[in-house]
Amino acid sequence: MSRDGKKELEVNIDDVKEPTMIHDFAITENFVIIPDHQVIFSLKEMLKGSSPVLYDKDKVSRFGVLPRNAEDDSDIRWIDVPGCFCFHLWNAWEVEEMNEIVVIGSLMTPADRIFNDSGDGFRSILTEIRLNLDTLTSQKRPICPCLNLEAGQVNRKLLGRKTQYAYLAISQPWPKVSGIAKVNLQSPIPSSNSLKATNPRSHTAQHSSSIAQANIAGSFMFPSNCFGGEPMFVPRCQNPEAEEDDGYVLTFMYNESTGRSELLVLDARSPSLQMIASIKIPTRVPYGFHGTFIRESELKRQKK
Repeated sequence: MSRDGKKELEVNIDDVKEPTMIHDFAITENFVIIPDHQVIFSLKEMLKGSSPVLYDKDKVSRFGVLPRNAEDDSDIRWIDVPGCFCFHLWNAWEVEEMNEIVVIGSLMTPADRIFNDSGDGFRSILTEIRLNLDTLTSQKRPICPCLNLEAGQVNRKLLGRKTQYAYLAISQPWPKVSGIAKVNLQSPIPSSNSLKATNPRSHTAQHSSSIAQANIAGSFMFPSNCFGGEPMFVPRCQNPEAEEDDGYVLTFMYNESTGRSELLVLDARSPSLQMIASIKIPTRVPYGFHGTFIRESELKRQKK
């Protein structure tokens, strides 16, 4: 898509053996990152009355790296990433000195858990995936192994470039959202001995030391019997020199006891993601996945 919203060149990806469940993809300054993972579509199963979404245990997950100016898929490079299924990719960027691409996503196991009743044990672990363009090999490392983190975003001004923070929903107990986490993507990963499973309901808005060890730079937990949705980062100003986290985190919260919804405005720079304002909503806002924040000036520009 061009800057003025017009559709430009369309590139077909032909080197795919079967329809693949792709919910999201990523971009860097020079590449498009395309997931081809183990969750596939089967028309045959759908015609039999079964779920059309299947987990192919024999398939090896991979990412395709396609130049953004490509006119066809002849220059795509496929890199295997075994044992990887990401429903969402939060950001990606290039590491020029190593000829690598870093992809930040939430790695789900079991891979098909959100599409069927495959039982307990679901995990959604924020993960750094490194794709080496010289060797066509990959590496994975968990960024925050203690919590299920899903639905959220980085500062969108930095999409495709290196970011330090991501703002993500704490999806515990799955599939409900019990709080919001600000994750430091650049902190060193703690040793496995220091990591313990954490009950997100066991602490208040002040993040606990055990969670902080898992690269949580800030967290906000909803009150008892209240659950939320996707957090959204909104810059405080349009100054391009502003700090990456200089802004607000917006999220809806629904109180299952009173049946009322609120829009919460949190301070993105506060270690506790301190609540600045709560706006009462006259009707219930259902739990949802995605949204966007549009300034009045942007709406006016689109009308033209």
